[in-house]
Amino acid sequence: MNTLHLARDAGLPTEPHAWQIQKVLLTFLESHWHEPDNGIWEIRGPGRHFTHSQVMAWVVFDRAVKAVENCGLDGPVDEGRRRRRVEGSPSVPGDLASTPSWPRDREA
Repeated sequence: MNTLHLARDAGLPTEPHAWQIQKVLLTFLESHWHEPDNGIWEIRGPGRHFTHSQVMAWVVFDRAVKAVENCGLDGPVDEGRRRRRVEGSPSVPGDLASTPSWPRDREA
């Protein structure tokens, strides 16, 4: 998602079906981003919540919103906008502060 976003920003031509694939990935992520995973290092044992995974999910939502707003692509952006934002804290990605990967002793 981020690579295709950077390509669009740089003015590189994209394949017509690229946005359709991105929307399918976004639909999957919308219903699975909050689930535990094995992280980028593919740890053994049960899945956990990793900050890196949550931030990467935020990047996907952010890039999807930007694709619609800045590039004129079709798609709903309300959910992406909501996930990008934590009330009162523009620096904390979307729902990240409410996930188990966020330290409980830190404010959002």
